[in-house]
Amino acid sequence: MLILDKLKNLEGFTNTEKYLAHYINDHLETVITLNIEQLAERTHMSHSSIVRFAKKLGYNGFKTFKLALLEAFHSKQHTLDTIDANFPFQESDDSLEVAENISNLYINTIKRTQAQLSKKKLNDAVDLILKAKKIFLFARGDSQIRARSFQNKLMKISIFSFIAEEYADESWIAANVTDEDCAIFLSYSGETPFYDQFIQHFFDQGISTIVLTGNTNSRLKQMATVSLVSVQEELSFFKIGTFASQISFEYLLDTLFSLIYSRNYTKNLIDLTEKNELLNKGTLSHKYEKNN
Repeated sequence: MLILDKLKNLEGFTNTEKYLAHYINDHLETVITLNIEQLAERTHMSHSSIVRFAKKLGYNGFKTFKLALLEAFHSKQHTLDTIDANFPFQESDDSLEVAENISNLYINTIKRTQAQLSKKKLNDAVDLILKAKKIFLFARGDSQIRARSFQNKLMKISIFSFIAEEYADESWIAANVTDEDCAIFLSYSGETPFYDQFIQHFFDQGISTIVLTGNTNSRLKQMATVSLVSVQEELSFFKIGTFASQISFEYLLDTLFSLIYSRNYTKNLIDLTEKNELLNKGTLSHKYEKNN
């Protein structure tokens, strides 16, 4: 997760630590110029408290913590953070301004998602998918559109998956998932009805699960075998559309598909060539149908 997101996600922090996080967020441009003594003086905290805070955020000490702050600050200066993920355009914007803002939102969202990726988690997710006998995709609304796109890509390399909610029988689907399968959840809020119940059942049964979410505190994330978290500046309801969350999901799923493809790159290329021949010149081509 990006350090600036960590400073906003204060679940489990003490009031003193929350104060320090707010201070750093509010005075980032100044904080990156301070040494630990100066920061301690300005926040009325001890050196050891600041070091403990940095370690709680996942850094070895103040030096690596400050380096992450410096990188975040410079990244923020060179990105288009003025684009609001909830309202990326205004009524007064003309057509090209709207187009430019949406383009910037796409770029920002993908870069932000990429910065939160973990090599280990990506590889672990791919391992689970490749070893699964069956793959079940749990996704609703806009997220189900992303799931269907992923399903379509997998099918083209002979990996077949199922949309759990396709016939409103998700509970029956969940009951039939076994420990040889893998269940993938797409829920940006991490609070989709029934999913907590499903993932608890899968956890109890030793069934592999992958969760894509934007909620670092969701029960889905805590119980998943592998979680891919992408925090975006998108509100739950007060927004024009689900731009950032769905761009992020699309990017994550395309990345997973690409990694799956690359595991058997040569074989997949050979299969692609053979199937392309079959569809264009063979018994499944339109030319063959006309000639017979």
